[in-house]
Amino acid sequence: MFKIITGGIIYIFGVYMFFKSSSFFESLLIMIFSLYGLQKIGEGLEEKRQGRFFSFLKNKDSKPNPSENTSKIARNTYFYILKLKELFEGRSGVDILASVMASISIHIAKSDGHITDKEIESIRSSVDRIFNGKVNHNFIAEVVSITKEHLNAIGLGNILPSILEVFQIYTDLIKYLPAEERGEFFITLFTMLYEVALADEGALNYPEEKIFQALYIHFGIPLEYQDLIKRTAHYNYNIKNNKQRYSPINSEKKLSSALELFNLKESYSKEDLDKAWKKMALLYHPDKYHNSDPELYKVMNEKFVQAKEVYEYLLNRLK
Repeated sequence: MFKIITGGIIYIFGVYMFFKSSSFFESLLIMIFSLYGLQKIGEGLEEKRQGRFFSFLKNKDSKPNPSENTSKIARNTYFYILKLKELFEGRSGVDILASVMASISIHIAKSDGHITDKEIESIRSSVDRIFNGKVNHNFIAEVVSITKEHLNAIGLGNILPSILEVFQIYTDLIKYLPAEERGEFFITLFTMLYEVALADEGALNYPEEKIFQALYIHFGIPLEYQDLIKRTAHYNYNIKNNKQRYSPINSEKKLSSALELFNLKESYSKEDLDKAWKKMALLYHPDKYHNSDPELYKVMNEKFVQAKEVYEYLLNRLK
């Protein structure tokens, strides 16, 4: 901020003096002086942009320490969040986002009382897919480990308040993105959470359903997006559990997954398909994110390519 203000003062003063100058040499010096001010403004804006993503770490002690009157559960959650933020210091943005998503996913997995190997594998594969394999799994495993300890300490009845605290970290991380991009990141996270919930039996159990409904209400997720989250998660789940989906024996399963993703009936027309594809394209087209964080661009590009492949498969079926 100091550089922006200083640069602005220098620039304005330079412009003022430029019109007061009486010789070419004097005008040239003042012009250089003004350009220096613009440079400082640019440096200040860049520093501010780069610092935004990690600014929440500087505020890790902003909440008051829990008093003796605060419940044991609240104190446990407070120190858990504090521990997470300490772990995040010095880490890349990708590792921080991925670990927060993993932490929230572990909360979902624990909501029915136990965390299974299938759920852990679902978290790992989802994180790899979302961030193109560019995550430090040892770091994520450390975050997962302290999250498990925390959840065992607070009990099943207190998972929702805890998950909302971790969601706040996620919200702080992405709050500087444009509103539309924040929405896409929320959809990405909820889709991952839904996949984790599907990992055991291919359907959500009652405790998981309750958590999701509470989260949808808390964050005001529209029904249309809830449906998109569900369909995309089921599609990804079916793909992971049907690795040889391109062979003839699995063609029926592939068709079912594709129809579910695009919310189409088996008797769909080209008009129905194009309408569904248009919605998908508007949601994930990477051109909307060309000037955004490179990792966000990669995530949305991957999702767009995936949806495009499904569209082409369904289109070829009509020929």
